[in-house]
Formats: sequence, C-alpha cells, structure tokens
Amino acid sequence: MLHHLSLGVRDLPRAGRFYDATLGALGYRRVFDGPESIGYGLVDDQDLLLLNLTPDAGPPGDGFHLAFAAPSEPAVQAFHAAGMAAGGTDNGGP
Repeated sequence: MLHHLSLGVRDLPRAGRFYDATLGALGYRRVFDGPESIGYGLVDDQDLLLLNLTPDAGPPGDGFHLAFAAPSEPAVQAFHAAGMAAGGTDNGGP
C-alpha cells in the first residue's frame, strides 16, 4: 500500500548511523546518500525509508507507531541490539 516513508531528522549523520545499524540487521542498506537526505531499501534507487534533514523536526505525536518486517526472530533480536548499541532507547524488549 505504501511506496515509501519520509522522516524528518535534525541530525542526519547521527540518524544515518542509527538506521545503518538497525536496518542493516534486517537486510536493508543505504540506496541513496545525499547532502540533505538518506534513502534505505533493498535495491539501488528504490527507497523504502527516507531520512530528510529538517532542522526543526520534532518527535511524532501520540499514537504514532512504526514497525519494520523482520525475516526471523534472530533478525528482530539483532535489530533491537543494534538500535540499543547505536544510542536508541526502548520502552520494553523486542
């Protein structure tokens, strides 16, 4: 149903390091890398998730929920561990 999702971020290099680690655990990689945006997907030039430098970006509001499909339980564990190692926080384990 969705073609891609764009997220505004204040610190593009920091967000890139976080998503490199977490999405890499699920088999995704950077498919686009520009001065004000980074794209992630499986195939070059086919973005699934875009990070866009937005200096005044804020966190999503109440009720926002984003979930990534994982191919296996070990991939879920790897995603969570990578997120924690990259500076993420959680409100409960995977």
